[in-house]
Amino acid sequence: MSGFLIIPEDNFTLEAFTEIDVLVDGAIALDCYSDAYEDAVDEVTQKIKDIAGDRCEIRYAEVVREAQDAIAEAETEVSDGEQELADAKEELEDGWEQLADAKKEVAEGQMELADAKTQVSDGEKELNAAKDKVADGEKELADAKTQLADGQNQINQAKQQISDGEASIAALRVAETYYRRAMERAERMMERYLPFYQYYHSGATYRDDYYFLRAKGELSPESGSFVLDEEAEFSTGYDILAARLISVEMLLVYLSRRIERAARKRKLSMVLLL
Repeated sequence: MSGFLIIPEDNFTLEAFTEIDVLVDGAIALDCYSDAYEDAVDEVTQKIKDIAGDRCEIRYAEVVREAQDAIAEAETEVSDGEQELADAKEELEDGWEQLADAKKEVAEGQMELADAKTQVSDGEKELNAAKDKVADGEKELADAKTQLADGQNQINQAKQQISDGEASIAALRVAETYYRRAMERAERMMERYLPFYQYYHSGATYRDDYYFLRAKGELSPESGSFVLDEEAEFSTGYDILAARLISVEMLLVYLSRRIERAARKRKLSMVLLL
């Protein structure tokens, strides 16, 4: 040995252990070059190999479950966003109905105001003939002003309802932006490993020794890089990468549909607002 290197334990950030050191019971007392030593060590080594298959299946299930959990979490977020959009659409529809009622009441108020003005005009003409009629006319004018104030309040409420509708459209834009950012992140990961994924789906086998044979460290001719074997004793890094890319591909399809749906709802809301 010409040298050695020591690094802190905190530098090991793998999700799972990739190797172990085993001390065989009784082996320390044996000559490490003897047949007895080899037999003792081989027996323990065989036991470890016997459980390797089960441990590979367990780790594979963990990786798949993590991907499924990520998809489930994304679906929950999208579902929550859809519910918010549905609520906003319902509020917008209520706003349009209230706006129509307000316009109707304003029109009625304007008609009543016109009638009141006519009555005032008639009262002024009859002023010299009957003071009592003038007093009645002034009372009718006061009532008309009250109705006008009510109509103005209704107009203000209608403006607020329009503002609420615009807020709903803004919420749809936010949701659409969220979907697009999530899709961009997934696309970047897919583009990064696209050469490997194309080979994986091509049905070819000429690079299987590199991708799916453990303890390989040379660069891939497709991508000019290699993936670290996180569990070199049980699988290759490309086994795990293939599972992750499959889940990313499914997520891209899902997000694409959500973006199209959000865009349709936003356009519909804008048409309704006009």
